[in-house]
Amino acid sequence: MFLFGAGASYGSGDCSPYCPPLERDLFPELQRWGGVASTVENPLREKFIVDFEKGMEEFYRHRNTDTTAFLREMAGYFAQFKPGPKNYYGKLARIVAQASGTVVLATTNYEMLIELALDGAGQGVAYGRPPQSIRKGIPLLKIHGSCNFLPDQERARIEGSSFCDSWLQEQDGTPVEDLERHIYDGPAKSFRQ
Repeated sequence: MFLFGAGASYGSGDCSPYCPPLERDLFPELQRWGGVASTVENPLREKFIVDFEKGMEEFYRHRNTDTTAFLREMAGYFAQFKPGPKNYYGKLARIVAQASGTVVLATTNYEMLIELALDGAGQGVAYGRPPQSIRKGIPLLKIHGSCNFLPDQERARIEGSSFCDSWLQEQDGTPVEDLERHIYDGPAKSFRQ
């Protein structure tokens, strides 16, 4: 088993567009990337820089409604990284390809440098499966998750709906603050408790 912790991808050598940042540099990079991260100000910004995981906990507590967008933007940021021809993960992938079935890889990193290096060596990836069940792919454990592990939110999306206090007052006198206790019935445009 090969275990790659934080910093391994930063030191993996040849990467495009550049090597993924170390933890202390990650949040400033995400802020430059734009999106939700660019709206975070001190003291939360400093918390992210000192300890990214603690920053995420605090972010979730205070800006929960922005969490999904922030995670999706982080996934986009991490998805940009690609190993170059002289990347150490590529060298490891060629060795692992020869030892197929006897090697398990694990990483705490979110980007996909290992997966792309394995693909470049003609190997597939089997996320989290034990070696004896592998038919096509090297076992890879992404302990903290991966930029390609985000759920498909398309089926959960609700569009074209809005509520305003005056509309509810006209319908049944229900104030907006009590909306969470009501369920929308559909075409009849009525609410029930």
